[in-house]
Amino acid sequence: MIDRLADLIAKLEAAPNGSDKLDREIAMVCDIKWSPEEDGNFGGYDLLPRRCYFTSSLDAALTLVPEGLHEEIKRAKHRKGWRVNLWNDHGLGQSADAPTAPLAICIAALRARHP
Repeated sequence: MIDRLADLIAKLEAAPNGSDKLDREIAMVCDIKWSPEEDGNFGGYDLLPRRCYFTSSLDAALTLVPEGLHEEIKRAKHRKGWRVNLWNDHGLGQSADAPTAPLAICIAALRARHP
């Protein structure tokens, strides 16, 4: 699991933008059940659409942030474009830089889920 997560985070860090392939890998690593036979459902529940747009939608990416963490999303003045900081009430958390805000959220959230 940790190797898969590290590989996925590396792919997200290298990605110029979101993709369906990355979205599916996130769902697999996070154990989000996906079945193309289910009409727009994940795991039989209407929690997420048939295809999760984790890497291209702010709302979808934010569903990955572990409970109890607060997020700060800001445009960074450096080559990556966006910086996301996640922290808890004790100030502990993760940060990530990426070309798009959803990618940065995904990276920080995955790091926070499995430090």
